[in-house]
Amino acid sequence: MVAKSINERIIDEILPQIRNINENKTKYRESNLTYGSKILGNVIATTIKKNIENIINYYGLDYSVSLNNSYIGYCPIEWDLIIYRKGLLPDNNIIPESEVVAVIEFKTSGTIDVKYKERTKQEFLSITFDKSFQFIKELEKRVKHKINFGYITFSTDINWFVETKKYFDKKNEINNTAFAFIDDSEMEKGHIVAVEGCDNFENYIFNLLNQNKECDYDE
Repeated sequence: MVAKSINERIIDEILPQIRNINENKTKYRESNLTYGSKILGNVIATTIKKNIENIINYYGLDYSVSLNNSYIGYCPIEWDLIIYRKGLLPDNNIIPESEVVAVIEFKTSGTIDVKYKERTKQEFLSITFDKSFQFIKELEKRVKHKINFGYITFSTDINWFVETKKYFDKKNEINNTAFAFIDDSEMEKGHIVAVEGCDNFENYIFNLLNQNKECDYDE
């Protein structure tokens, strides 16, 4: 029996939770309680965070992973996840600038502009992420080491993901800094179809951390 890849294991862990959340939406709406997407986002972010920690620990990398929604220094920008040097005990979810190795943006079903008829995808991505990238570039100059800003979404509209990946790779000045697990349109039909070019989550994390590793975690 062939062992499942890390991508498949993450998908298998998240999909039942999505179904469970969707089943409960009706019940809570009938009780006049707001049932937004935050709980789903939390489930996906927590699951992916755990798997990033598993990769780091498996290979003995000298990094730790922050709690969801943490900060760098006292900058008011909130980061979905921060990877930092091991051994640090963060105070109030605040990571010192010099300890930051990479930052990650999580999305449940990708980044899509509700005003897509009024502006291009690249204009929207610039409005959404340029300030964060500007902060990262200034931070790199202060700490004198490379810090990549990664993008991870569980499902995605393929056309939007292509543009998002292009934007993030250009800003990071390296390739493959955006990752998506499954095609959103296919998931809506009940099919699980992987996003082309995103076949190994482990290699994505290595790339984000500027690590040259030979992958064996999937075996």
